Amino acid sequence: MAIYLVDDGLQEVFDEHKICLKMRCQSVTEGTDKTGGETLLNAIYTELYITEGQSEEVNTQHEVSQLETASNKKTLHDAPIKCCDIFKALPDQKRPIRVVLTYGVAGVGKTFSVQKFTLDWAEGLENQDISVVILLSFRELNLIRDGHDKISPDRSINIFHCLMEMNDLSVHQEIQEFLNSENRSEKRLYEIHCSALAYMLQMSEVLDELDLNKYNTSEAGRQRLIPAVRNCRKALLSDCGISKTHCEVLASALKSNSSHLIELDLTFNELEDSGLKLLSVGLESPHCKLEILKLWHCGLSEISCATLSSALKLSNPSRLRHLDLSYNKLQDSGVKQLCGFLEWQHSQLETLRLRECSLSKASCTFLCSALELNPYHLRELVLSRNGLQDSDMIQLVNLVNNSKYRLENLCWHELSVTVVC
Repeated sequence: MAIYLVDDGLQEVFDEHKICLKMRCQSVTEGTDKTGGETLLNAIYTELYITEGQSEEVNTQHEVSQLETASNKKTLHDAPIKCCDIFKALPDQKRPIRVVLTYGVAGVGKTFSVQKFTLDWAEGLENQDISVVILLSFRELNLIRDGHDKISPDRSINIFHCLMEMNDLSVHQEIQEFLNSENRSEKRLYEIHCSALAYMLQMSEVLDELDLNKYNTSEAGRQRLIPAVRNCRKALLSDCGISKTHCEVLASALKSNSSHLIELDLTFNELEDSGLKLLSVGLESPHCKLEILKLWHCGLSEISCATLSSALKLSNPSRLRHLDLSYNKLQDSGVKQLCGFLEWQHSQLETLRLRECSLSKASCTFLCSALELNPYHLRELVLSRNGLQDSDMIQLVNLVNNSKYRLENLCWHELSVTVVC
């Protein structure tokens, strides 16, 4: 039995490569749709009827002529082969299959089959004996050679690499001009520009701030810029259509031992509990340096509170100082889960904002109990727009007036008389 050891740095590269492949292959444009609408590949993919044909020869005929010729020849095996099995040798084959060429009429599904093979590998579902899968699209390469005026939106940063390899520096020069210009917000960026910009930003000096809404591009263009969070201190990604796959990219950035990220704003993105669970892989890492996390309007429930509390305790020591979970339906059960982190002796949280989270007096009781166990750090607690009455807040108000506790600002009305917020 052979054992292969992969160092952490190389494994991190492999993991990020798989994430990029998933982003590239998980969505497709159906048929001749020119509106730019995409759908999930796994939702529409139908297994093709692939049969083994001739081998060890290259046919230069047109596809239609090839099919006419092939119809007069007997295939070696008239049995269907699943897409995931195309590299597996048949019973009567003595040598392993190293090259597979598929051909068929346009639109039959050749490209989708390649994407499906790649997606299954990247998601860890099939062909895990293959070390690395690299996807090269000849269709896109041909479009590149024919001027950028006709190019369709690229599917990954690989396109930018291909341009550089062919000594085509046009996109690189355009991005350099963009970076040097004073009116960046006015210049329109296409998706290929965003991919190139993301690459170049990762190679530059560490950015103080990456605000995707300052770039004049489409939502898809802003999403192409997300990988640049690996090289910035403050990432403002509000209302950018962040998906589950993007959460994996962010988690990868947070857990990197070279991470610089101390502030992450994901407000107005429908992450839902499943997205936050993916993000928590980065939050629980001891390499995570995050101090500020904003998750307004992210479709979270009490499940996310449990996930978040567990992840932050695992990161020991947690550096998080500011947590904003406003406008999520967390309910009292969610706050109870959060208090598991708040009462933890290594928690250094200073600000907790829970506006409009469907809370009641029970949440005030949970919070008060947590602060009694760990009174040393929380300075600001915002509970407004939860319909809380003054009588519900008595216990917490008493903490503000007690010098043992650090709590200074307590807000449960938009304008509070008891405490200046």
